[in-house]
Amino acid sequence: MHLRAPRADEAVELSAVGVRSKAFWGYDAEFMAACHDELTVSAADLADPQQIWRLAEVNGRIAGYFGVIPYEEDGSCEIEALFVEPDDIGSGLGRILFDALVELATSSGYRRLVIQSDPYALGFYEAMGAVKIGELASDSIPGRRLPLLEMELSPTA
Repeated sequence: MHLRAPRADEAVELSAVGVRSKAFWGYDAEFMAACHDELTVSAADLADPQQIWRLAEVNGRIAGYFGVIPYEEDGSCEIEALFVEPDDIGSGLGRILFDALVELATSSGYRRLVIQSDPYALGFYEAMGAVKIGELASDSIPGRRLPLLEMELSPTA
């Protein structure tokens, strides 16, 4: 496994990984269509110096990725995306990506990580040490509530 910053021309493939990963949970076509915009990664996202993006290559293919964006002026950031190809779910790649995300966010000076999670990913984030602090309304699906979690980040020594 090789972790690296994605190139702008890989935005479409990252978006496709996100769609396949989300669809893994059995969501129907209508739901997936409603989530299209939030699952789309743009070249501008990847080029934004305030955002942190990394992808994982396994045997020459993109197996997963994450994105972190500033959240508030209080030194917190938010997971914009963390997706793993369906064939790699359960392989430990999600943990590797999450650990790298935390390391990069911490080394970038962030003190708190905020996560608006898919309900199916709640257990994963709690296993990573995040704590559920509430719920937020979905931006894509009217009436849907999503778990809101946070995790304090320890400054590097």
